[in-house]
Amino acid sequence: MSRTKEILVIDDNEDIGEVVRAVAERAKMSCTVTTSVDAFLAALTAETDLIFLDMKMPEMNGREMMELLAVHHCSAGIVLMSGLGSSVLGPADGYGRALGLKMVGTLPKPFRVAELSELLRKQGGARAAFLG
Repeated sequence: MSRTKEILVIDDNEDIGEVVRAVAERAKMSCTVTTSVDAFLAALTAETDLIFLDMKMPEMNGREMMELLAVHHCSAGIVLMSGLGSSVLGPADGYGRALGLKMVGTLPKPFRVAELSELLRKQGGARAAFLG
């Protein structure tokens, strides 16, 4: 029997995180929602398969968070989220790739549940880990 996929969300808008959690749980995945950098880092483990990362956070922006994840050799798949659209998401995805991170998608806000469901379906078979 395979292990349940572990998803970790960081978004200062708790409602966004709760939507991701509901869709993930419906897809039989485990999801932890965080709204601060400290809570996110405390929840990030070797079992984390997929990270949903908001690009605009009050404490640390998405680029800074990606730099931190790269320093810690994070190999979890990363999905970038932003309400600022593709003008932010495209370059940020490229930046994450340049840092050596496993960038697996972007999710412009507001997003449709169908978009999120499809993204999760595509990631269902991938396992990644955080190697601190």
